[in-house]
Amino acid sequence: MKCSTCKKPLNTTDRRVRYCSDRCKANRPKRPNLRALNNPADAEQIPVGPTPPRKMTVDQAARDGSDLELLMAMRDRVADQVADVTCPPRDLAALTRRLEEIRKQIAAERARIAEEVDGVAATVQDGVFDASAI
Repeated sequence: MKCSTCKKPLNTTDRRVRYCSDRCKANRPKRPNLRALNNPADAEQIPVGPTPPRKMTVDQAARDGSDLELLMAMRDRVADQVADVTCPPRDLAALTRRLEEIRKQIAAERARIAEEVDGVAATVQDGVFDASAI
């Protein structure tokens, strides 16, 4: 894993750690400021929801990816092994079972992400900005 600010390798295996130092944490990119929309039709152009997961290798996803990207990379790797004609028959059952477990974990992670997005979207009501209300 790498620091989210300076991209230096982190000396930990804890996936919750995002910064290498307090200085990097203080210099992290700030979230963009909210802005008022003059035209309510502009709201349809703003993307809603998380970005789709990137296609990564297992080692890339383990270092720099989200949990969903790691699961998808593992799924692809195991699926390639299952489809390989040189895969030993003694390994096929274990790989197939693992593939099914990963599929269920991906479905659960996608449901969790969708629930987060729906929960946030359901609690926020956007309206037209009225400057006279200030």
